[in-house]
Amino acid sequence: MADPISASSSKSTSNDDSGFYGLLDKPNIKRVVFGKYEFSTWYGNAAYFNSHDVDHSALGYVYTNKVASDPTLRARKRSRTASKTPSKTPAKTPAKTPTSTTNNDNVNSIISDNGNASYRRESVSSTTPVDTDSTHGTIEPEDANGSPLDNDSFWLDELYVCDYCFKYTTNAHEISQHRAACVYNTPKPIIGRLLYRDDNSPYLIREVRGFKNSLFCQNLCLFGKLFLDDKSVYYNIDYFNFYIVYGYDENDNSEADPDLPPYEERQFKPMGFFSKEILSYDTDNNLACICVFPPFQRRHLGSLMIEFSYELAKVTPGQLRSGPEFPLSPYGKVSYLKYWSKKLSHLITANLKAGMTFSINDLSDLTGFRKEDILLTLEYMKLLKKDSRGNVKLLLGNLEKWCIENRVDPNQEKSMLNTECLLI
Repeated sequence: MADPISASSSKSTSNDDSGFYGLLDKPNIKRVVFGKYEFSTWYGNAAYFNSHDVDHSALGYVYTNKVASDPTLRARKRSRTASKTPSKTPAKTPAKTPTSTTNNDNVNSIISDNGNASYRRESVSSTTPVDTDSTHGTIEPEDANGSPLDNDSFWLDELYVCDYCFKYTTNAHEISQHRAACVYNTPKPIIGRLLYRDDNSPYLIREVRGFKNSLFCQNLCLFGKLFLDDKSVYYNIDYFNFYIVYGYDENDNSEADPDLPPYEERQFKPMGFFSKEILSYDTDNNLACICVFPPFQRRHLGSLMIEFSYELAKVTPGQLRSGPEFPLSPYGKVSYLKYWSKKLSHLITANLKAGMTFSINDLSDLTGFRKEDILLTLEYMKLLKKDSRGNVKLLLGNLEKWCIENRVDPNQEKSMLNTECLLI
């Protein structure tokens, strides 16, 4: 076991805990250093800390190591907290994890080699686009709504995360040493199974199964929670698959051999992911959550993953008509409506003419979208109108207007995915 890692930059805000472990009403980590990038977090994640550490004095695995070396530490902290609490107001009990943290808190260590942790999805959520092209710049912390945050509200000033395996620490020197020796620091990713690769594209997609790579997936979920709303962290990911987009990062390839073919033997980094529940009660769910990491926004990776999720559903039993898990978060709803609208505008323009009669089932068969998702999209585009007889008509004039307003060419179907390069 490694020596405890100091977390001297953490703040003490013992009264800010949420009653649901892992969920907070505001960010509790000020900044994240992810490879060569530094950026603010958007949401809080209490699961990086031990729920028994009422002072949030260190990361969870650090605190666990300290308690292991000094069993009286926890009792002293509780006593000190109780003495500061007015007698008429009971001390707030820290939120509890669904299972014991004794066997799980240490798995997050930079040097940890085993562990079994997981997450549960509450809603599909997509990250908010931000400008994060600069590296290691000074960024003023804001919450997901763009409101500035007080420095005193943070439990930790800076979290260093490996941009290959998502292990983390508060020690800059330690993360530098780890990145150099990380087993996933290879020109091309080695974890999981390759499902998509286009030699003319800077992106590829790999499937990582939760029960086979539990530590990697746990750290991925913890990191993703910093940029996803309504996400809960648990300790069982056996029934989830993770589909990770790896991309060519030009900021990390400044010394790449110019004589090599495009994207050949270059350094690929994880840029985003989506998850899918293997045994879901709702068999038509093709996606549980989706996240694009802040430095890699504005590359249309969300559309790439959504499109891939529908292709994956085509070879999944019972998912000929599928869609994301509901309820959608506000950002997730915007992302999906944008994707559905473009697909439907092209399909309607190419296949349907004025005076034709068709049903929602027909559109569902052509797209693979669920009927309720199609209705939601057509209403969003304001294309439906009910006449005096109760018949619903599709307003093609409104479609043309919507395409002009949203700068969409319905005669061209743009796709981030080359279906000939799928390996599913």
